[in-house]
Amino acid sequence: MFFGVTEEKIKKWTHKGKVKKIIKATEDSNEEIRIIAISALGELQADEAFNKLVLLLRDPDAEIRGLACEALGRQGKALATEHLKYVATNDENEDVREKATEALGLVDTQQEEE
Repeated sequence: MFFGVTEEKIKKWTHKGKVKKIIKATEDSNEEIRIIAISALGELQADEAFNKLVLLLRDPDAEIRGLACEALGRQGKALATEHLKYVATNDENEDVREKATEALGLVDTQQEEE
């Protein structure tokens, strides 16, 4: 697979701040690439990354929703609070609710440090 998206490419894009390429990778047919891309969005502070993660909170796949919660927690943006609170109380999946609650703790911690 010489021309496809790889973990290495996503790492390079993250380092260079290539948000649009990483967002596109979240739609990759390869689940592993999607997971790596979603995680990478949590390392970026760009509004586009935040917006994509919020959209992923409604993904039909519980694993994807949980990863989006974790990534939002790592971003630490106060804007994520309401979205994460909603997921923490309303998601159908217990693991996703737990990840949202954990992410809320990360957001709160980062807020206190500022």
